[in-house]
Amino acid sequence: MPIILLFLLELIRNQKQFLKYAEHLDTKESTGIKKWAWKILGTKIIFKIPILFILFLPLLTLITAFLLLFGQKPDALIRAFTDTYKHGFSQLDHLCNNVECGGHFLCSVAAKGHKNVVKPIRLGERGGKPILCNRQLLVSNAFEELIEQKLPKIHKVIRQNYNKIGNMIHRHYHIFNYKIIADTTYILMKPLEWCFLFTLYAFDRNPENRIARQYLHPKYRKHIDENTYSTYK
Repeated sequence: MPIILLFLLELIRNQKQFLKYAEHLDTKESTGIKKWAWKILGTKIIFKIPILFILFLPLLTLITAFLLLFGQKPDALIRAFTDTYKHGFSQLDHLCNNVECGGHFLCSVAAKGHKNVVKPIRLGERGGKPILCNRQLLVSNAFEELIEQKLPKIHKVIRQNYNKIGNMIHRHYHIFNYKIIADTTYILMKPLEWCFLFTLYAFDRNPENRIARQYLHPKYRKHIDENTYSTYK
């Protein structure tokens, strides 16, 4: 309450200063939007603030949506696992050389590209073996999981075609040993990653939770899913 009162006092003081300043300006020749702008700015503060609020409401909505979109984080329960994977990541470099991706080209991109480009964030687990995970890999897998749950028939078609492409890529899988190839693939996949992310935010209640859960040990994931479900229930 004291902060609000101080803010209102400062607002009133600024309003008086502005009106005093505006007395020395010639605004009679203003036309169109300028004329209306001066009229609004010259009104009493009790009328001006509501008018400005209405005018700037679309902008405020856009800013709020932007902050909401980029300010989301996974729940604390999920971060308890994922943050420990990420902690001291540079100390895990000796493990990163032994990751096995099993023909998953996005996993290879995360593991074999330049770190400052593909940005690996933590270790994960796939088929009982350690893998390197970056944001792109986690988002892509979360998107597939969402489609599988919401549209299983469409997911089946997508998976069948993806497997065909995967088989073609697997014949030349050695090319991902070159860091520049992994980096290029990561960059080319960026627009698709953004589409996946948009879909997750549009159709999932807790998109960051789903993203963070990807490639966790089944035991941890089951524990998280059970507790998350009971919390929202």
